[in-house]
Amino acid sequence: MTKERLFFALWPSDNIREALRPAADAVRDAAADGKTVSQDKLHITLRFMGSLDADQWKAAELAASRVRERSIDLLLDRAGYWPQSRVLWIGCGEVPDALLGLVADLNTELGGEGFELTGRPYRPHVTVARGVTDCAELPPIRPIHWEPAHFVLVRSQLGAGDPSYEIVGEWPIR
Repeated sequence: MTKERLFFALWPSDNIREALRPAADAVRDAAADGKTVSQDKLHITLRFMGSLDADQWKAAELAASRVRERSIDLLLDRAGYWPQSRVLWIGCGEVPDALLGLVADLNTELGGEGFELTGRPYRPHVTVARGVTDCAELPPIRPIHWEPAHFVLVRSQLGAGDPSYEIVGEWPIR
């Protein structure tokens, strides 16, 4: 049985990607090494699903369809570095309650479809570089205002190079 690697995410519009470019470049310049995440792959993961078979995929889509709409107003205004996972990121100084509510609702609906709930705290971020072993002081970034219109289900395929991403489902947020 074929399985697909899937995750739910907020996927930025072209305008938001363009707004992220200078901030991402400045943050990456603080790193001594690492691999840059290409601009077309920037996103905020809501929930990584792992490898799902066709029935599980359908159940995940059904759960997503029951998540109620809400308006989310993100302010991406800080950069950070997680040395344990070797990731440079851009995120929110304060995570909006509406985003936490979206993630909670999605997890509740997924739990109703038999998926395990994750015990890890949710830390929304846009990964801008991976494999970073050393990082200088990160610069302040110009705040980026983002009101996502939808959340998506993404198929991820790993290979020798960068992973490839394909949006395979979409649900409205507002």
